[in-house]
Amino acid sequence: MAKPLILTYDGKDIPFSLAKVDRSKLYGSVDIETLDEDGKICEMAVLAGDGKTLIGKGGTALAYISQNGEWCDKSNLKPVDFDGNEIKPVQSSFNQPNSLERKVTIDEFLNFNIRSSYMLNCETELDPKLLEELGNGAIYAFPFSYRGGLEPDTAFLLKGTDDTIWMLVGKETEIRFIGYEQTAAVPEAESEIEEDDDMDFGMM
Repeated sequence: MAKPLILTYDGKDIPFSLAKVDRSKLYGSVDIETLDEDGKICEMAVLAGDGKTLIGKGGTALAYISQNGEWCDKSNLKPVDFDGNEIKPVQSSFNQPNSLERKVTIDEFLNFNIRSSYMLNCETELDPKLLEELGNGAIYAFPFSYRGGLEPDTAFLLKGTDDTIWMLVGKETEIRFIGYEQTAAVPEAESEIEEDDDMDFGMM
């Protein structure tokens, strides 16, 4: 049985089970099979650097090499930031309670690129106050990491119009708005265009 996700609201721990919803569940999926002359399924292979050796599935792997070209064991590696400071990995969100304290506006929520969506099922009776808040459009945000890693994503707890409780996971979109500091100079020859000329969109 999968480990529940514990969300803490108003001092109470509420366990939830997750059901991931992806495109295949919404729209179905299609598998393409390539067959050879005998009707057998073809498998993907990698062409080695010598240009003639084919490496089948499972025949390649990633390795960590030091600056001196020596093999490095992954367990001995430590993540660091751009300044060389060690980064402390985060635990999986399933290993400890996750506090529901921070509310966000719809504008803040729309600034995030959502990549995962989960339907939440409460394994106990859901707090009526939390249910009412979500029903009134409240959106709670909290750090989330499925398996643990270098840094958590942001998860949003909200309620749909059909009373389904959702957890949407994503990262903030880094968008920088720019504008012209000054109007570009237009050559006089190019500016002499008759205003009553019809624009031919077929030329674009």
